[in-house]
Amino acid sequence: MLPILTSFVPHLLIVGMAQMSSCCSNRLIFINYRIPTILFLFVINFASFYFVWSDYPSLLKLKTPTWTQEQLREAIEAVVKQKMRFTQASSRYGIPKGTLYDNILGKSKRMAVLEEAGLTAREEEAVLEFCCDVSVSPYNRRTKKSLQSILNFVEKLRRLRDPEFMFTGLSGFRWWWAFCKKHSIVSLFYDNGGY
Repeated sequence: MLPILTSFVPHLLIVGMAQMSSCCSNRLIFINYRIPTILFLFVINFASFYFVWSDYPSLLKLKTPTWTQEQLREAIEAVVKQKMRFTQASSRYGIPKGTLYDNILGKSKRMAVLEEAGLTAREEEAVLEFCCDVSVSPYNRRTKKSLQSILNFVEKLRRLRDPEFMFTGLSGFRWWWAFCKKHSIVSLFYDNGGY
């Protein structure tokens, strides 16, 4: 059907031009000129839709993930439990790093979790001192402490003001990721047991 339509397009243009030249009044020129133009635009739009539709099966193949939900769950668990970094989990499970980031940290407002934790400036300094010894080396912001020990420290600190405070689900990892970004901390802790 497409070859018929494409061979019909030049005819529409010729008919439109002939109608324009044969009409006397401005109103007839406008009407007669507009009809072939609308038909021409319709044919062009149909042709582009046809080409996209013919590629639709190959587009679907590109969008289909090559990993299973179980692999995604394992990759998330490995990253959150500090058994692997994002890049390592991405490589091992064949999951794009962006997909892991989105599933673990969320797709937007990743730093907002800092406000949700509600640490004061003094409490943030205490956390920095606990994990990085900033009083000894203020510019070397590296830590070998595990995520679990840091989260326990933060929960203990926050419970002085709010006895019910605790991290649930992925919120602890998300908070730690955002805290590291904010304070330029490099976490050196790596639990390679079992991987």
